Amino acid sequence: MSWEEMSRRDYPCNCGESTYTEVNEMDDWNRYREHVIINCPTCAEKERVARAAREKKQTEDTARLKELLLEIKPYFEEYYMQNWLDYFVSAKNKKAAWTLAKDIGVEHRSLSSFYQSHKGSSVDDYVRSLAKPYNMLKIIDTLNIKDSSFRNKVEKAIDLNNSVHLFGFY
Repeated sequence: MSWEEMSRRDYPCNCGESTYTEVNEMDDWNRYREHVIINCPTCAEKERVARAAREKKQTEDTARLKELLLEIKPYFEEYYMQNWLDYFVSAKNKKAAWTLAKDIGVEHRSLSSFYQSHKGSSVDDYVRSLAKPYNMLKIIDTLNIKDSSFRNKVEKAIDLNNSVHLFGFY
């Protein structure tokens, strides 16, 4: 499989001293990609510095997100997990727990997918598995938790995850 150049076009760069080139390519599977070649040394250096700053910020944001996730989970388990489990006490079986979780908005899988992934687990195990960072705001609202510090950490973690796209958050 190879990429074929479909178009190439030059434009004046931001500083006006030179140009940049936009290159568009397509492969045998009709996938499309484009990239820019900066022909101006001044603009190329500015872009290199800006890219380094973006990478540094992403590294810092990723580290902060990991710190927050390490704080959120044990804090929730210590202070609110029992309330979360108690919320599901009326669920007599896993299907009832799944239905309640679906109604709250913390479950997104179909019933058949749910059964496949939770075969052999208890209702408590299932409910515990729902206490993920991406569900935490809905859980906070459902349990009517008035812990603003905890909520702020969860909101910050969600914002950071949206900017750095850390795998494993979900």
